[in-house]
Amino acid sequence: MARSEPLTGRGWGIYAMLALALSPVVRPIGPGQTAIVDFLNAGAIVCFAAIVLVHRVPIRFPFFMPILFVSVGSLIAMTNAVSIGNAVLAIFQDAYLYLWFVMMVEILRRRPGDQRDLRMAWIGVADVIAVVCIFQAIGFHQGFPRTLLSPQGNRTFGLLYNPNMCADFLALSAFELLGLRRQAPRWFLWPSALLWTVAFLSTKSNGGLVALATGLVAWGLVRARYAGRQAVYRLAGAAAIGAAVVLALWWSSAGFGVGGKLFEGLGHHSYLARMSHSGEERGAIWQRLEESFKKAPLGIGPANSTMQPLDVSQQERAGVFMSKESHSDYLGYAIERGPIAFLALLAFTWMAIAHVLRGRPALEQRTGSVMVAGIMLAALAGGLVGSSVHSLVIEKLHFRHFWAYLAVIVALTTPTDSESQEAEPKVEKEEPACVSSTSSI
Repeated sequence: MARSEPLTGRGWGIYAMLALALSPVVRPIGPGQTAIVDFLNAGAIVCFAAIVLVHRVPIRFPFFMPILFVSVGSLIAMTNAVSIGNAVLAIFQDAYLYLWFVMMVEILRRRPGDQRDLRMAWIGVADVIAVVCIFQAIGFHQGFPRTLLSPQGNRTFGLLYNPNMCADFLALSAFELLGLRRQAPRWFLWPSALLWTVAFLSTKSNGGLVALATGLVAWGLVRARYAGRQAVYRLAGAAAIGAAVVLALWWSSAGFGVGGKLFEGLGHHSYLARMSHSGEERGAIWQRLEESFKKAPLGIGPANSTMQPLDVSQQERAGVFMSKESHSDYLGYAIERGPIAFLALLAFTWMAIAHVLRGRPALEQRTGSVMVAGIMLAALAGGLVGSSVHSLVIEKLHFRHFWAYLAVIVALTTPTDSESQEAEPKVEKEEPACVSSTSSI
């Protein structure tokens, strides 16, 4: 009986399903902010390492060079850290998440097909979290659903740490939904979309909304690029109609005062009104961190933003004389880890997006359909672009669900070993002319 290839057994498939499902479930919080999935991952990583060493399984390390330079910059910046413990913990967390990502990519890329079961499981978990968000909104006793668009009131967080983290997960889930078109039944997609909409609004996350909008633009462009002329015409027509409606509303309001109270209400009574307040708060945090960066241009140390002392006039929270976290991956890397890590982060982001955009042949091979591959590619690209934009206002690189999502899309857009060998050109050895059967005298 032929022995199956390592990492392709049913047990690894069950583990991948559980790991993806549990990645956004971080409450209740364990010691050291651990979650249920961390204990599952610890055992899996040990087994994975043993199999790789014993069977000499070749593995890939996607984005290894930027991750290496991030580590180098972090170690250099750690020499300026106020809290060495925070810095060491952050670097350990980086290593753990990257190794988990590598393992997940190796497991998933060896699974045949389009991973539809895993992607539908993701949406199933998103539905559960959406229901939790709705129950939280009802439990706040603030007039749900009337207050969904209100800037006042509590924000839901589902099973995640905070509302912004929940919005990030839900934004990625939106693109998972888009990628399941023509692959999942409508009775599954439409109720999920309804639950998602209510839950996303209940987080009242402006950053999540901007990230979603940016990702949808990227999704539309990629979809039009690979869906033929009709899709391009439909997209252009929808954009023209939308622009015309916006211009007509603006013209009627500015010229004749029609709808003025409505626009004023949207500006002052919807949660979009929080955007200026959030911007001012983040601006104050970034200004404080910029002053710290001037004293340590090679970085103040990973996870040391919260260790920067403040005087009474600089207090961001009453009675707290330490700064808040940076609320931005890009700014956080630049200030905490220094210029080397910041440039490496930009390279990592670009390499991830480029990898997905080059993955159409692999998707066609997995799905067996040019149309489905185009739908999936647009959704994957939109989710990654939106997530990259969201990094401007949150620190998501320590979110487990982000690395799980990245592992899925990298695995889907990476050719399997057999496909790579088939793609390699075969070079035939030339026989000497004197012995060639086709040589002529």
